[in-house]
This record gives sequence, structure tokens and C-alpha cells, in this order.
Amino acid sequence: MPASRLHSQAMLDDMWFSDPTTHIFHNVLDQERQTDPRVVGVYRERLDASNLKLRFAAQALRDVLAVVQELEHGEFIYFDDANRLKAHFGLSAFLVFLRAALDTALGGYGAYFAGRKDIDSINEVLKKWPPAWIPGANQPAWGEMVAAYNSETFTWIQSLVGRDKGMSLRDLVVHKGIVSIDTVIDDTDRGCFVIEVNKEEMVPARPWLESTFDRVWRFILTLRDQIREAETAAPSSA
Repeated sequence: MPASRLHSQAMLDDMWFSDPTTHIFHNVLDQERQTDPRVVGVYRERLDASNLKLRFAAQALRDVLAVVQELEHGEFIYFDDANRLKAHFGLSAFLVFLRAALDTALGGYGAYFAGRKDIDSINEVLKKWPPAWIPGANQPAWGEMVAAYNSETFTWIQSLVGRDKGMSLRDLVVHKGIVSIDTVIDDTDRGCFVIEVNKEEMVPARPWLESTFDRVWRFILTLRDQIREAETAAPSSA
């Protein structure tokens, strides 16, 4: 089973609300760097929101893949209206909540490292890279995302974050229209689901969805781990 599917399934653990250890940020919710109650409140609020929104994205991913798994076999796929509605709803929710999980994780990260309450857009960080408030030692871990953002070809982060050169899929869903998921016949004469990522390009639905979730999940873990490392290195206030 792909790692991304394991990650998304873990986010839908039956005890996600009752067991605090299932919270993706559970080991950094309590911190000592920031003492301003307003900043601490924003820090906790943003991390709680990111944890939940990533679960929303995992649920949306499950809903889309359920349609794909049910119908994607044989040469002809009967993509009926009911399943078409489920797939498009799930795809739209996936894009919206995956971006929201990134933004809210960044909000907690910014509250921790900058002591600010107004950092809430991954797009603003990438457009003005590197911001002075991100410690230099932390910046190399952002390298893959920054390179993907600046790429001339369509990349996973460009599906969630718009640039001056073009609108992201998430922006399209929120502000302009829909992102299409449909069926085609592949080179082996089998029916398969594809997602239209721009006017010139369609990508196989399942691997694209799973890899995009996995990259966001891993990046959010990177933000969490950088907070944890900073806490470990900081002298105790006791």
C-alpha cells in the first residue's frame, strides 16, 4: 500500500478526537518559546485547525478514491451522474482543505518562530522567499517546495498555491469554476480516471491525488519537527 494511503488512513483513525496522541502536532502543542497569551492562543488554534483540516482532506481523498476504485476497471467506465457528483465534490474539498491545512500549519509555525498572529498564507511566504522570520537553519527543508513553486512546469504545490503566472487548482475551485475529473481510454485500452490540471495536461487521478496528499502531509510534519527541535534546543524555563 502506498505510504500516502497509509498516512491518509491514519488521519481518519476512529479515535482521532478521543485520543490526543493522534493529533499530528500533539508533541508540540505545549511550548515554552512564546509567552504572550495572545500568541500562544493563536499558536494552539492554528495547529488544532491544521490537524482537523488535514483530516478533512483525507476524508475527501477517501471519497474520490472510493469512486475511482469502484469504477476503474475494464475498457469502459460508466461514470454515472451520482458518482460524477461525488467525485467532483470530493476533489474540490480535497484541494480546498489541503491548502487550508498548509495555511493553518504555517500560522502556528509563524506564531512560534516570529511571535506574530498575522502569518496565514503559504502563498505570501513563497512569493517573498525567504522571509526574515524563518531561521536560516530551517530554510533548506523548504527547498523542495520553493523549487516546485518556481518551476515552469506544473507541480504539486502549484495545484494549491497560485502564482503571478497562473491560478492554482484550489483558486480555480474557490473563485472561478471547477476542476474536472473524467475518464479516458489509456494506451492499454483500459478506462482510467484523469484530472485536468490545466488546458494542456491531464494526469492519472489516483497517483496524483495520493502523491499530492503525501507531499503536504510530509511538509506539515517538517514544520512540526522544526518546532520540536527548537523546543529541545531551548533552555528550560523551569
